[in-house]
Amino acid sequence: MKHSPLVSIIAIAYNHEEFLEEALDSIIAQTYPEIEIVLVDACSKDQSVSKIKTWIARNPGVKVKTIFQSSTKKITENANDALKLVEGEYYQILSCDDVLLPHKIQDQVKVFQESDEKLGVVYCDAEKIDRENKSMQVPTFFRRGIGLQLPNCLLG
Repeated sequence: MKHSPLVSIIAIAYNHEEFLEEALDSIIAQTYPEIEIVLVDACSKDQSVSKIKTWIARNPGVKVKTIFQSSTKKITENANDALKLVEGEYYQILSCDDVLLPHKIQDQVKVFQESDEKLGVVYCDAEKIDRENKSMQVPTFFRRGIGLQLPNCLLG
């Protein structure tokens, strides 16, 4: 890989207290080293905010920017608010009830760096899992599109 540009991962939580720690842990478990997290709580009604604050306190070396919404917004509005804080050359949006496989960001950055500037999107397929992290063997929804598709790299 040429250089390691910063990648911003926008993590959006809305009543995801049950899955929040696993989602955030999957971000910091990435094999790619240059990552910042822009973490948005979309006015959760559960204990997501306290879990976010506890997770941040337990991970003081992780670069995290937070937005705690005071009213419920649509996912695109939350993403747009987070994009204002992004410093990375690339970014990824993640719902906090999903997890990233450890190689996801490294694989995608490599594809961008080995491609010409015409490539605008690199995406991957997803594997549906249940609450016990067992595959649900459900057909996935990403099959064709603009950009380059990588093998499975997202569990959700």
